[in-house]
Amino acid sequence: MRANNFTLAELLNRGEKREISNNLELLNINIKKNKKKTELVDFMAEFILSNPLHLLHLLPEKEVLKLQRMVQSPNHEVFVDSLFNVADDCITLIGLTDFDYDDKKNVEFIHTDLAEALATVIDDFVDNREERTTKYRQEQLIVGLLNLYGMLFHDQLAELAMKYDEQITKRELIRILDSSYLLKNAKAKASRGDVYFSPFAISSGLYVLEIDIRQDLQTADFTLEEVMAAGDTEIPLPPLASEQVNRFSAMLQQTKALNKNTNKWLSLLWMRANNDEYFKKYIHQIVYKNQGSKFPEWEKDKASLLKNLVDIMIETAGLMPQWKYKGHSLNDINKIQKANSDIQGKTKTGRNEPCPCGSGKKYKHCCGKK
Repeated sequence: MRANNFTLAELLNRGEKREISNNLELLNINIKKNKKKTELVDFMAEFILSNPLHLLHLLPEKEVLKLQRMVQSPNHEVFVDSLFNVADDCITLIGLTDFDYDDKKNVEFIHTDLAEALATVIDDFVDNREERTTKYRQEQLIVGLLNLYGMLFHDQLAELAMKYDEQITKRELIRILDSSYLLKNAKAKASRGDVYFSPFAISSGLYVLEIDIRQDLQTADFTLEEVMAAGDTEIPLPPLASEQVNRFSAMLQQTKALNKNTNKWLSLLWMRANNDEYFKKYIHQIVYKNQGSKFPEWEKDKASLLKNLVDIMIETAGLMPQWKYKGHSLNDINKIQKANSDIQGKTKTGRNEPCPCGSGKKYKHCCGKK
């Protein structure tokens, strides 16, 4: 047992009252919101500890399995790699877990009272996962669509979801969204109606306006397999040609200090490229930060290798779906603009006419700049 063992109520009390109230709503726990923070916290903690199955039904499958590993661990902990943590998962957002970071290990853990409450039900819940196969698959499909496009209004999400899964109707979609903490937390209100963002979106400000000015740009198309791979709630993967993945993986294997998990790196690059305005600077920082003195035996070739690694990371990110381009990659957009430029040679676009690239700007302020 840890030296500092907190109760779930003490852990939840670290959050702001606004966060507690929001989580009560997302967890479908009914209580009047005009109560004091301590009352809300105590009620929420008691409800979760008394009804752990209620909590488990609202979580993504991989987070249920993560809680099971914590319950089964002697210290109720799992190891985490903070480098690949782009956004907090549901159990972290709810405030169920605690963290312990030091030079030797980074761990996430739950305290004793929650572990004991979960221990009574979680193994049977996991063993009977077949009962929730459809729920998990449909949740993954919707998360995949949000990760590929970044932002979708409810009607857009409904149209796409029904396209990929004939079992999903408009009414069924509402039920799916309301029975998932992850998807409820991805919802926001807009003048046009409910809008859903990728669970990995840090700030919508970087791409919402970009999407809005590209009203004439058609959304990219993806296969069902690509959507499902993009919907993994831990390591969402972008659609990439196998040749590019192999090139990236081969370069990664040459390093001696970096994590060699290709999928984790591809997922990190994809989400960072969509979230980070200074993406290239970020890539330089995380690569060179890991060099240190961990590989003195290849000091002579280190600079060249790291530069090549940075270059292929940026190149690979340019082939991934970008939210601001409605799921198209930067490489796709460059091809579209080139094709439009070729057409302009035959049919000249007026300087005050809309730019053929779909940006919504006048041609003279976009591709027609001299």
